[in-house]
Amino acid sequence: QSAAGIAAGPKTVNDALDNYVAYLEAEKKSAQEAKYAIDALIRPVLGNTKLNSLTTEQIRKWFRDLAATAARTRTKKGEEQKYKKANPDEKEQERQRKSTANRVLTKLKAALNRAFDDGHVASDRAWRRVKPFKNVDAARVRFLSSDEIPRFLEAIEEDDFAKLARGALESGARYSELYSFLVRDFNPYTGTLSIYDSKTDKPRHIILSHDATDFFLELTAG
Repeated sequence: QSAAGIAAGPKTVNDALDNYVAYLEAEKKSAQEAKYAIDALIRPVLGNTKLNSLTTEQIRKWFRDLAATAARTRTKKGEEQKYKKANPDEKEQERQRKSTANRVLTKLKAALNRAFDDGHVASDRAWRRVKPFKNVDAARVRFLSSDEIPRFLEAIEEDDFAKLARGALESGARYSELYSFLVRDFNPYTGTLSIYDSKTDKPRHIILSHDATDFFLELTAG
């Protein structure tokens, strides 16, 4: 450590982000999704800033600008950045942008908190003072009707993706949980799916309907 009590290690926001992504990869926690948001939305603005020079106003300006920017779509390297088609409902469009900004702010704070906890920066006040937007994370809930579900599945051209979509509808599992399932996580005798690496870090068991059990039996045959 230095005389100021700062441990040797990350010196810039980019360094802290690198350490955070490495941590996610080691813990097998949605590292790729976090890396995309970090590379596209945090590094270009704040990445080269020294940790001990980072100010609340810098973060707030980045946060406000992010909330005012249209949602991006994945764009090939070297091509002009593409954006999602704006929601015709302006209030919903604003809610979506602010909700996205909140999620990215959470990633930035997580990376900076790790740097602070590890002693690489003297204070966490700069980002602790930046608060997320309120009442923007509750998306409108809409369930597909029994008539819409088969039409939705039939409209999916790729067979593997159709199975993934039906698996989501039958189980209510998150995407990250669905692609992590192993055959042994399905118990055909009790009609359950077991999730051991969940978002809450607590294992849980999904009780399946008879149709869902038959579907997963078909998937795991052999």
